[in-house]
Amino acid sequence: TDFGWHLVKVVKIHPAGTKRFEDARDAVVTDYQHQQAEEQFYALGERLADVSYSHSDNLQVAAEETGLQVQTSDFLSRQVPKEGLFSNPKLIEAAFSEDVLTQGRNSEVIELAPDHLVVLRIADHEPARAKTLDEVKDDVRLRIATEQAAERMQALADTMAETLRNQGDVADRDGLTRNAATWYQRGDTKLQAAIANTAFALPKPTDGTRSVDTVTLNDGDIAIVVVSGVKPGDKATVTDEVRKTYSDSLARVGADRALSELVTQLRSERDVKVYDSNL
Repeated sequence: TDFGWHLVKVVKIHPAGTKRFEDARDAVVTDYQHQQAEEQFYALGERLADVSYSHSDNLQVAAEETGLQVQTSDFLSRQVPKEGLFSNPKLIEAAFSEDVLTQGRNSEVIELAPDHLVVLRIADHEPARAKTLDEVKDDVRLRIATEQAAERMQALADTMAETLRNQGDVADRDGLTRNAATWYQRGDTKLQAAIANTAFALPKPTDGTRSVDTVTLNDGDIAIVVVSGVKPGDKATVTDEVRKTYSDSLARVGADRALSELVTQLRSERDVKVYDSNL
């Protein structure tokens, strides 16, 4: 070879074996059928593309040529739905393209999967408009009721929080879940992040006082956070790995801040036009 002479020693030879037809028949039949199906699908895809392009004002001709059926969906918006055929953003993008929406032509063949092709066109278009009161009244009622319920919950939570700040007690109420007082560390996975962030942002209580605040959770519930004591962290329990993680994090924060200050200073000293839309 290009790298010099090589000595190769053959220690054993295994002759190639051929399966009997009876043993390989099922696999051969399956491979053949799969190959035939792929060829037929490819041919139909090509035919679908050709006919839907040459007869771009309808889908019926393409459907007849390929043996497919034209299906009509409900009205769509530009917002991609979470489920169903149109949850694929390729279809929404095609439906609202210039050729399809404005020119009224068929779309190109859209490949949703290796074995799933779609051509679409607009059957009807309703321009965007403000909904009538009859169309939105149920949603409006629900929204108002939800907002009023949230306001009542927040007012009740604020009253209970003030009672706790004044060393009072809060009687058990229906729907109220009370967690036993215990010690938590920052980043404790037993606490929801919103509760932990609120707790560690509260001032350290002194002389038997309590630090109390409320926070709204992701599910709409309101938590009353009470901090009645703080234990200083023990440096001896911090591992070298954790120290390095915090050190690296602080170094990155410092570097980002220094860079931001430098950029701000340079912009103030020079005539610089910033195109925020391109950032």
